[in-house]
Amino acid sequence: MRDRQNQIISFRGQLLRRNVDILLVNLTNFGSFEFVEGRVSIKYSADKNEISSIRGKGNLDGQEFSIGFNNSQTIGQTPQR
Repeated sequence: MRDRQNQIISFRGQLLRRNVDILLVNLTNFGSFEFVEGRVSIKYSADKNEISSIRGKGNLDGQEFSIGFNNSQTIGQTPQR
């Protein structure tokens, strides 16, 4: 993910749950942000060779964000910095 100045935003996370197709990750503080909170769901393709979708939302230093990826198409809102 990139912010409005085109700087890369990276996250770290803690695995909350895992099953055959989906990982649920709790996002944690990382990089220049003082406060990071959110969750991301990562779904694998049927053959488990690629990620089919990523969905999540959260808060970066008081600003809400959402992220989405589906096959080769991305959607989401980037926080202002």
